[in-house]
Amino acid sequence: DSWKTILQNTSGLTKENEKDRFLNNSFASRYKKVSDSKIYKEIVKQFKSGKIDAKKFISELKEDSEIYKMIIKPDLSNYSKTDYDIYESINAIISIFKIEVANAFLLSLIREYKKNNISKDITIIALNSIEHFHFINNAICSKRSSGYDLLYAKYAQELFLQKTKQKKHEVIKNLVKVLLSRIPDKVDYNASFNKRVYYKSTLTKQKSLVQYILTKMERRENKNAILINISLEHIYPEKPNKDWYKLTNDDNLMYIGNLALLDSGLNSEIGNKSYSLKRITILKKSKIITTKKVFENEQWREQDIIDRTQKICQYMYTDVWRR
Repeated sequence: DSWKTILQNTSGLTKENEKDRFLNNSFASRYKKVSDSKIYKEIVKQFKSGKIDAKKFISELKEDSEIYKMIIKPDLSNYSKTDYDIYESINAIISIFKIEVANAFLLSLIREYKKNNISKDITIIALNSIEHFHFINNAICSKRSSGYDLLYAKYAQELFLQKTKQKKHEVIKNLVKVLLSRIPDKVDYNASFNKRVYYKSTLTKQKSLVQYILTKMERRENKNAILINISLEHIYPEKPNKDWYKLTNDDNLMYIGNLALLDSGLNSEIGNKSYSLKRITILKKSKIITTKKVFENEQWREQDIIDRTQKICQYMYTDVWRR
């Protein structure tokens, strides 16, 4: 029955070596971090030495397979409404930033949370810290994550081994301090931001990152907001009509200062209309707080785009992560 459950839970892991990575992350979250190619030999070695009981290990794999599926392929339907913030962070780390090195720790973290061995608050603190670090380190500054799998595995094992809630919380707080100390400096971040955060219909590679940032900002304004079926609106339109001025720098069109989240259905309604007509519609019909704040401006100048881009850049470095 355990094997049947494990196979069912890992059936979605179809990419090359994904099942090996699950086995490795499960093993690393409790015992030891080894390479994917050596994981089977290491497990057999542990069985033969008597350090790990085979029956117990299969039971652990069953438990972990259920959690791993929630992590590696985040789906809102697998999370309760009260855990939307957990889903949100995991989805950002895995689906938007494409980070795999933290999987052993994420597995250990969610396992402890589901067992009520750690609090919801400390779970969110851990996830926010990982999300914050990889947003800046990887999504913006494009730095490598080599070696971080060992770091995360170390803290995953410590979290697993500690017996009290207080001690487990201390492990998480220590990891948070380490990650905070390794965040790239503002100079590097500022220089990289516009190179990584942009979107227009002919350049869509970074669309999910732009949408992530704007959603993150909206969620800070309204913690109850669950943004589904939203779209991205160019405030200064991609195809401006005669009512619009000519940009001095065409790149400002695609930068985040010129982009806003738009409620489902409103995109086709406002199109490339003049700013004043867009403004009337948005202020009357939009339910997105941060978008309405943008359209409180009575006009939309190129300098407004530049200023808002810089403001968002700075906000996402520090402020959005404060609790």
